[in-house]
Amino acid sequence: MVEQVVLCETQTCEQSEPQALPFFSDRVARTGFETQFLRATLPPQDFGSPAALYLPKLAENVDIWINESAIFVNTLPQRLWATPLLIPVPESVLHNGPLVIDIALHGIPSEGLDLQPFYIGPRDVLQRPYALRSFIGPELAQFGFGLMVIVSGTLLIAWGFRRQDTEYLTLGLACAVALLPLCYFAFGGMLG
Repeated sequence: MVEQVVLCETQTCEQSEPQALPFFSDRVARTGFETQFLRATLPPQDFGSPAALYLPKLAENVDIWINESAIFVNTLPQRLWATPLLIPVPESVLHNGPLVIDIALHGIPSEGLDLQPFYIGPRDVLQRPYALRSFIGPELAQFGFGLMVIVSGTLLIAWGFRRQDTEYLTLGLACAVALLPLCYFAFGGMLG
């Protein structure tokens, strides 16, 4: 687990200061986008199988380089809201020297930027926590969204047949309104 990075002024990391993870930037009431560069340097490692980089939760756009080779580039304005990432690391970027992982977080200043502790290791080992985190986060939210569509539709259909019972209308509309925040949780990363 990578729990220590350095904050950098630029991507080259000429000026930096140590930062423990999780990292949270200050929220600033400003429009537009901001970028925060972070770097982690790890000792040489032999993963014994195809390697992967696992980030359990991202709230922003992110670009990632390992030993100066881009392994993940997420274009703006697509956001990775509460999305886990499992990124295959090509053998060509892993060499006998230290692993230098450069991360560029891009986001909205008023929401702040954050980076949770992350992992690099054998892909088959990281696949299981990635699958679990995907289920608990985006997939369970999508299930809840689908269930709420069915419940609200059923209640509104029931009200259509029993117009004297306004409870069906009230509950159906309440469920329909609840779809708005559920849409953000279920599909936030897809909506941008």
